[in-house]
Amino acid sequence: MYCPKCGEKNEPQNQFCKKCGTPLKKDHNPNYQKKYKRLQYLIIIILLLLIGGIIISFTTYNLASTTYTSNNFTVEHPMFGKVIENPQTQFTDFYSANGTYIGSVSAIHDEKLSETSADDWTTSNSETRVDNSQSVNVLGNPGLEINETSLTDNSHSTVFIFNKNDKIVRITLNPENPDSTNLLNSVKIK
Repeated sequence: MYCPKCGEKNEPQNQFCKKCGTPLKKDHNPNYQKKYKRLQYLIIIILLLLIGGIIISFTTYNLASTTYTSNNFTVEHPMFGKVIENPQTQFTDFYSANGTYIGSVSAIHDEKLSETSADDWTTSNSETRVDNSQSVNVLGNPGLEINETSLTDNSHSTVFIFNKNDKIVRITLNPENPDSTNLLNSVKIK
C-alpha cells in the first residue's frame, strides 16, 4: 500500500504512513492516484486557458472600440476596419475590420433639402430603384425608411432620412452586414 501524500510504500496492515503519518486507506491504488493528479492538472490548465481567453476577448473588444467624431455627428461602434470621409458627397463611409461595407452617414444643414417631401426622397436618385418606403421613427425622430436596389450593381441598401437639430440626416446601411444595425444604433447627431 502506498501513501497518497508522500508515495511511501507501507505494509497492508498499517493505518498510518510510516514516513509522514497520513491516514491510509486499504483500497488505495497508486495508479488511481497518478490518474487523479493528471486530471487535476488538466482541469487547472483548462480553467487557466478559459480565463486567459476571456481576458484577451475583453481587452481586444475594448481596444477595438472606436468613436468617430465629425462636426455634425459621432458614431461609437466596435471593430471599425476603416472610416472614409467623402467631402464631395458629405458622406462618411464605415467598413468592418474585414473590409465589408457597413454603411454611410451624412448630417448636413441644407435649407433646400429640409423642404423635400417623402415622395421626393424616394425618387431623388436615378441610380437606384426604390423597393419600398415607409414612415418610421429613427433614433427617436420621425423619418423615412427606404429599401432600395442599385441599378448599377444590383446591391441592396436601407436608407433612413430624418431631420434633427436643423440638419438633414441620411444613414445608408448594408443589410447584408450584421454590423449595420450597430452602426445605426450608435449614431449621435450633434
